[in-house]
Amino acid sequence: MSDKPVLISVTGHASRRVDPLRAGVRFGVGCEGHDPTVAHTRAARAVDELTALITAVDDRPDHPLKRWSLGQVRHSRHRPYNSEGLQLDFVYNSSADGLVTFRDLSAVAGFVDALADMDAVAVHGIDWSLTRKTTARHLRSIRADAVDDAHAKALTYARALGRRQIRPVEISDQGLLAGPPASAGVRMAGVSFRADQQPRIDLRPEPLVLDADVQARFEAV
Repeated sequence: MSDKPVLISVTGHASRRVDPLRAGVRFGVGCEGHDPTVAHTRAARAVDELTALITAVDDRPDHPLKRWSLGQVRHSRHRPYNSEGLQLDFVYNSSADGLVTFRDLSAVAGFVDALADMDAVAVHGIDWSLTRKTTARHLRSIRADAVDDAHAKALTYARALGRRQIRPVEISDQGLLAGPPASAGVRMAGVSFRADQQPRIDLRPEPLVLDADVQARFEAV
C-alpha cells in the first residue's frame, strides 16, 4: 500500500432533546357584523377583558410572565358574494392580535382555558422555546459532539484502509466545503398547539430537538 496520505471526507452529526423553558401563547380577537359599531364595540370590550386578564397574571407574586403584547384593534370591511354570485352588503371586521410569553410553564394551561372562555377570542398556537443562554450552552456542546462524530467516522474509514492515524485538514458547517449543498447546520423543532385542538387539556410539550451537522476532511497516514 502506498505511503501517500489518503484524504477522507466525512460528515458529523449530533443532537439533543431539551425540555422547553418558555411558552409563547399567540391569540387573536375577531368580531364581524353588518353594523360597524357593534363589531367595533365587541372587539374593544374583548381587548379590555384581555388586558385585565393578562395584567392580573403578570401581577401575581410568582411573576409567571416574561413579556406580553396586545395590539391595537384594526378595522376593515368587505362585501361577500352569495351562492348566486350577487354581491351582498358590507361586512365589518374588527380584530387584534396578542402574544403572552410565559417563564412558568405550569401557568400556561390555566391561561389558555381562560382565553377559551372569552367571547370573540381564539388561541392561534403555542410556541415552545428555550432561553438564548440555554440554547447557546447546549449548541456549544452539541457542535463539539458533531466534531467528535466526524472524527470517529474518519478514523473507522482510515483503519479499514490499514491506516492508524488521522489528522484534521478542514472542518466547516454543512454546505461550506466544496461539494453539493447540504441542509442547514443547526435546526430546532418542537411541538405546537393548533387552534382546532381541544383547548381544555393538560399541556405537556414534547422536548425540543437541537442538532448540529459538520463537514470535515482528514488525512489518514
